[in-house]
Amino acid sequence: GPFLTPPSVESITSPQFAFPLSCAQVSSYTAPRLALAGDAAHSVHPMAGQGLNLGLQDAANLVDVVGKAHDAGMDLALFLDEYETSRQLQV
Repeated sequence: GPFLTPPSVESITSPQFAFPLSCAQVSSYTAPRLALAGDAAHSVHPMAGQGLNLGLQDAANLVDVVGKAHDAGMDLALFLDEYETSRQLQV
């Protein structure tokens, strides 16, 4: 069909809002027998588009370090320092 011009804006009925891009992370991802991951460990503005990716990387990294301890028959919290180090470097 024929091209239709979009309607023109006649008035704005609500105030304009702005959300600054921001990123926050905890000072420590681990404590004795505890690991923080995903939104509990860091937050990224949704428009930056990295929140889910960071959370998935946290989970994958945590699975690796806990799996390493499990496979060696050791305490599952033994390698949490590796998780801490890798997340501090990557986030």
